[in-house]
Amino acid sequence: MVRLTFTPGLLLCLSFPLAAFPLEPSNPNATEDVRKILKWLESLPKRTDNRVVSGHYFNMRVQEGIDKYVRPIHEQTGKWLALAAHDFIWWNSTNAPENIQALTNWWNDGGLVMLSWHQTNPETLQGYRGHCDLKQVVTPGTTVNKRYLSMLDERAEWLTQLKNNGVVVFWRPYHECNCCFWWGKTNKYFNKTDYVALWRYMHDYFVRVKKLDNLIWVYAPDWFAGCDEYYPGDKWVDIVAIDYYGTSDLSEIPLAYKKMTVFGKPFGISELGHYGDCTSLMDNLKRNFPNTVFVVPWYGKYSFLAHGDVKALVDDPWIITRDEVDWKK
Repeated sequence: MVRLTFTPGLLLCLSFPLAAFPLEPSNPNATEDVRKILKWLESLPKRTDNRVVSGHYFNMRVQEGIDKYVRPIHEQTGKWLALAAHDFIWWNSTNAPENIQALTNWWNDGGLVMLSWHQTNPETLQGYRGHCDLKQVVTPGTTVNKRYLSMLDERAEWLTQLKNNGVVVFWRPYHECNCCFWWGKTNKYFNKTDYVALWRYMHDYFVRVKKLDNLIWVYAPDWFAGCDEYYPGDKWVDIVAIDYYGTSDLSEIPLAYKKMTVFGKPFGISELGHYGDCTSLMDNLKRNFPNTVFVVPWYGKYSFLAHGDVKALVDDPWIITRDEVDWKK
């Protein structure tokens, strides 16, 4: 058992131009591809065109999700969205190999990959809700800690297989930390200190122990109050984002955008819920949160297909489709 220790640090919220954020990844041993992608993301707001990565979340198995939510857009427009996003809640030992292969195929075809995790409660083992003492989770040797590490080990094995296949993963753990759905937040004693310790524990375990040098770490709270309060620190985060399920006119995004871009990291919308249609989405983005570098709707009723003219979306000069992902150049 490897004991992980953490050095307390000060969180400095500096107000500087987005273009000035540091390019060094949170993992000092990050792969060259991770470094290139981060540098590429940093460059996107400086462009005139091709500056917002288009993506999509989907449930079910990865290939099924691509076929349901992404392929129809390709059939209508001749273009593929750039980023495929999935969640480990839909993975198991049976379907993991085919999910890994589907994401590898997507990557080899020029796409980008994002993964999140509605992690099972390590205290109750009953879904991703309920009470959990975060201090017990990160205390080596406790029963909860042992269960937690076992869960991390399984996901690390899948992420390692993606690493071995050359795939860089936008890794988005413990999202919506300022909301109330997951086992960390529903702990009545939940606080910033415990959340930051949990994030850093996973980060250090994946980086130091599991050698997962293919991850881009994405901090993604909900859009409302407290979105900036649980930030784990510059040394543990590569990208910031928000999940948005507010009013459909997107009028609640600018305040969160202002708070999150203060950290000087690339900014994206990692889950887009309520929005009017694809055209108004892009108009709003350009006018009110122009440094956004990716936008990824959730599945089902939140999909691009359910929100108007997808051809107008992929043909928008700002949007990056899979054939326009050019971080390798």
